[in-house]
Amino acid sequence: MIGIAFALLTVSFSGIAGSAPRLDIQEQAGPVRVAVRNEDAMLVSPEEGLWSIAAGWEADWPADWRHAHPDSVEQSGEWTILRGTLKMDGGEWRLSDAYRSESGMIRCTRRFEWHGDAALERCTLSVRFIVPGAGPRGVLPGILYHGNPSGAKSGRTPVYAGKPGDEAYFEEHRFAMPFASFEWPDQDAFLGAALHALPCPAPYANRRDQWWSLGLATGESATELAQMSGPCAANGRHSVIKAVQPGFVEYPDTWLTVPPGAIIEKTFWLDVYPVPREGAGFQRAVRAALNLHSPALTADLPTFADIINGKLRYAETRWLDRGDVAGYR
Repeated sequence: MIGIAFALLTVSFSGIAGSAPRLDIQEQAGPVRVAVRNEDAMLVSPEEGLWSIAAGWEADWPADWRHAHPDSVEQSGEWTILRGTLKMDGGEWRLSDAYRSESGMIRCTRRFEWHGDAALERCTLSVRFIVPGAGPRGVLPGILYHGNPSGAKSGRTPVYAGKPGDEAYFEEHRFAMPFASFEWPDQDAFLGAALHALPCPAPYANRRDQWWSLGLATGESATELAQMSGPCAANGRHSVIKAVQPGFVEYPDTWLTVPPGAIIEKTFWLDVYPVPREGAGFQRAVRAALNLHSPALTADLPTFADIINGKLRYAETRWLDRGDVAGYR
C-alpha cells in the first residue's frame, strides 16, 4: 500500500527548515492517489480512497464508512484541484481537494457538498493520510509525547502504545499547537510527518460546542494521521475526552446532521521531512505551527493603553458612595 510510485503532477517549494515537500498525484494505474514526499519520507492517501465519510453510528463510534477516489485532476494557477463524488442513500456528496504550496508545506482546503433530498443524519467527515511506520512515536502537543508510557499506571493520562488498533483523537481546541506528528525509523535514520489543522467547530454538529478532532491511529504496519468531525478516543475507549484532572469523561454522539445544499470546508497542511535524531521529529512541526498561527502577533489585539483605560472605566462603575459607606464593590 505504501510502496507505490507517484508521478505526473509535481509541485515543489522552499521550506521553513530543511528541504521542502512536494505534491505527487498518481493518475496512470488504478485509482488516483495523493502523496506528499520529501526525500525518503512520504504521506499518502488511503488505498480505499482519498475521501472517507461514515454514514452511521454504532457502539459509540462512526460506522458504515464509505470511500471515494478522485474522478478528475486539474491545475488552476497555483492550485491542484481533485474532484469526486460519493453516493449515499438519498443523495450524493460532491467532494473536492485544492492543494498548493504554502508556508513551507502542502496546504489543502477540502470541500464537502451534500446534495440530497433530505438531511443526512449520523454522518462523520474525515481527513486521512498514512505514513509507513508504526509504534508509539507520535506527538500531539500538550497531550502525547511518544506514548506517555510513564502515565499508563495512573489511568488519568492519555497513553498510546502504537499497537494495531490503537487510536488517539482529541478535540482540536485542546491542543497546545494544532498538529499531529509522527516519526519512524528508516534504515540508519528517522523520518517524520505532520498533519497541521486550522481548528474550528464542526458545522451541523449533534453536540453543543462540538469541534473537529485530530490525532492518529495504528494499523498493521502503518500509522494514520487524521481528523474527524467530532469523534474522540483515548486509552482504548471511544467517545471519551480528557476534560477533567482525574481522568476521562464520556463524550458520545458526536455525529453531524447535514441539511441538503450544505457546504463544509476543512483546511489543513501536510509536511514530511528527515528527522535529525530520534525523538526530534516534532521540532519541525513546532516551527511550522509557530509560522502558521503567529501566536506572538498582537496586531489584532487592544494596545496596552486601551487595556488599562478599559479596566479603569470598569473599576469606576463599581464605586459605591452611600451615606457612611464609600469604596469599590
